[in-house]
Amino acid sequence: MFFADCDYDKMLSTTMLSSFANQGQICLCGSRIFVERSIYEKFKTDFVAKTQKLTVGAPLDEKTKIGAVVSKPHEKVLSWD
Repeated sequence: MFFADCDYDKMLSTTMLSSFANQGQICLCGSRIFVERSIYEKFKTDFVAKTQKLTVGAPLDEKTKIGAVVSKPHEKVLSWD
């Protein structure tokens, strides 16, 4: 849960890491992010902007930040918008 008095930049960075580390295919990946209403719109805008900058591609390419889906059960993430 993130509140308005948090270290915003650190929170955003940590949230990106926890959301997309290992392509988001780890048991520790959060499926929900709770944000105080007063900072929600800013967080949403910043989180989406950072997510759109992630490079999707071949796992062996050094520029790739999001790679392959590693198993059949994880294919469910392909349907998420």
